[in-house]
Amino acid sequence: MIRIITSLLLFTSFYSYSQVVLRDTTLIWKHHDFTLNDDRSMMAYTTNDDEISTVSFQAKVIENNLIKLVVVPEYGGRVISFVYKPTGHEYLYQRS
Repeated sequence: MIRIITSLLLFTSFYSYSQVVLRDTTLIWKHHDFTLNDDRSMMAYTTNDDEISTVSFQAKVIENNLIKLVVVPEYGGRVISFVYKPTGHEYLYQRS
């Protein structure tokens, strides 16, 4: 048991010293037009694909050699993307 724990600690110690990089990026979201009531609830929206608005947000990309995380501080710190780099698997839903 001690050998297993020791080998796991040695294996994970190589990844614990990887450098974290923080960089800025801009995300562009497309959505259908909508209007809000005075209490900020949604009054009406359109599903017409000719009336699509684009909004840009400043985002932060946090990554090391294992993960890549994209966060939008302007949108309440929402996590937009979480990718495990060795497999390239995106853990959050991405609309195609």
